[in-house]
Amino acid sequence: MTDLSPDAGVRMDLSTDRRDGNARAMLRVAGEIDLDTAPQLGEMLAVVAEGANDQIVVNFEDTIFIDSSGVRALLQARSRIQHSGGSLVVDGMSPQVARVFELLGITNLLCSN
Repeated sequence: MTDLSPDAGVRMDLSTDRRDGNARAMLRVAGEIDLDTAPQLGEMLAVVAEGANDQIVVNFEDTIFIDSSGVRALLQARSRIQHSGGSLVVDGMSPQVARVFELLGITNLLCSN
C-alpha cells in the first residue's frame, strides 16, 4: 500500500491488483474530507483513473468527516471514470460517511452491496 497524501488532515493509501484480466485499484481514505482536502481526493481519483484501472474501489471506513465538497469530488470522479468505461464504487464507510450518503440519497448509487 502506498501513502499518497501530503496533507495532515487526510490520508489516502492506494493498492492495485489484477484479477481475471481486470485491473482494480483500492483507495483507502482516512481523516476529514472537506473544502481544504476535497481537491486532493479529486486529484487522486483522477490519477488512479488514468492508470488504466477497470474498477476503482474507495474505502471510507477511516473517514471521520465528509462534506458536500468531498461528495462532489467523488461524484465528479465517478462520472469521468464511467465515461471512460470504468467503474467507481464505495466499499466500506464509517457511520459518519454512511449518514451523509444516506441523507443525500446516494448510497445505492455508489455502494457495491
